[in-house]
Order: sequence, then structure tokens, then C-alpha cells
Amino acid sequence: MTLTATVTTADGSLVNDGTVIFTVRNIFSDKVAHLNTTVTNGSASVVYNLPGWTAGSPASLTRQGYYNVGWDITANYSSGDDFLASTCSAHIPVD
Repeated sequence: MTLTATVTTADGSLVNDGTVIFTVRNIFSDKVAHLNTTVTNGSASVVYNLPGWTAGSPASLTRQGYYNVGWDITANYSSGDDFLASTCSAHIPVD
């Protein structure tokens, strides 16, 4: 799964400075991964490899007993003194 954050200034200019830390939390297992990357031309991307047990359709996961499968993802941007820190979160359900 590719995670991408777009980082711009208030006027829409692309930021070319700072770090984004993606935090990926699996709701079923409560396992957490932290992936760091730098911002280049307004973009920060990482690849998160899904655990093997998540393979298959949502229905097959439910049959296997994984009822609360889903992902909470947070992107935390930080920089030196040039820009304020920023956070954005999303939930990806599997039903």
C-alpha cells in the first residue's frame, strides 16, 4: 500500500523541506508501524507492506475471524523553523 502526503503552503506552493512520519495502526492486531520520509517537490511517499494475513477479500477475512480489520493512518509533517507542524489522519475500514 503506497501512502502519499502532499505538502503545500497556504497559498498552494509546493514545500521542499521537512519530514513526514506515517503511522500505520492495524485495528485488529493493534500493531503499529512508523515510516519516515522526506518531502520533495511537495510530496512524501512510502510503501507499507501489508501483513500476509490480510491477503484475500474482506469476506474471507471475516470468515477467518478477523472482524475488526482496518487501518488507522496518520501523517505527521514537521520541518525546521520554516513551516508549522501539521497532522492528518484517515481510517481505512475493511468490511
